[in-house]
Amino acid sequence: MSGFCARTVHHGLPIAISHKPEALRPSSVRSTETVELFLAFCREEAANLVAEHRASIQAVAAALIEYRTLTGDQIVAIVADSVVREAMIIEQKRRADWRRRLVSAGALLPCSPSVHVEVSP
Repeated sequence: MSGFCARTVHHGLPIAISHKPEALRPSSVRSTETVELFLAFCREEAANLVAEHRASIQAVAAALIEYRTLTGDQIVAIVADSVVREAMIIEQKRRADWRRRLVSAGALLPCSPSVHVEVSP
């Protein structure tokens, strides 16, 4: 029976699949490398999740410091409020950028009574 070996990726983590009899023997080196690779992957995923949801995490932490305990409904409300606030900040930045672009584009247009760029405050 010939051995079959395939390499695949699961959530960015390489996984080796082998049907060779020698691959079934325990190997402390391979096991240690696999564990280290898995732990590195988990650390990176955790850091990405914390960075992505930092505002919500900080809002829940602040509420826990203030109230010491929270119900599930309170946590849901805090996270929802945090997400809405973050979306509003992003939208305000987008609108400010758009106004800057309009002003910049208006400076490039020739002075003509038929061309008018209006920038609302």
